[in-house]
Amino acid sequence: MRQLKIELEDISHITGSISDYQYLPNIFTQLTSGEEREGLVKFWNEKVVKREKDTWLNRQEINFWHEINLHVVKQTWGNTSGGWQGIGGSAMTSTYTVIIENDWYDFACIYYNGKLAYVCEMDDKYKEHVTNGYRTLPGCGSCREKLTVLYKSR
Repeated sequence: MRQLKIELEDISHITGSISDYQYLPNIFTQLTSGEEREGLVKFWNEKVVKREKDTWLNRQEINFWHEINLHVVKQTWGNTSGGWQGIGGSAMTSTYTVIIENDWYDFACIYYNGKLAYVCEMDDKYKEHVTNGYRTLPGCGSCREKLTVLYKSR
């Protein structure tokens, strides 16, 4: 039987991602500004709390927030910047991607190295990627073209 080797740093990134997600409802609509923030607020009001006033989560909504599907997949990237797809060395790099899906509210949070990379809707575009395997989820550089992105880290 083959053993799975996960480094302590990887475990730290996984638990950090989960911890960040638990805090996310407190800052969801403040993740960004401008037009992107308008989209976040609209999504929050229409899909999460389903109201325009008193938009803090109530007890039942908090319970739904915490019902997640957690996926941890190893992805290989074309440079050392990983899923962030910025400037990095020209070496193939494998890193763990943490995907937290919330089926109640139809969105997914994608984390690289324990940091929130982007939030996307779990619509047909997302499901097409997932059908082909979670490893096919795009990095930050191309996520807007391939998914319905609600928030993308800068």
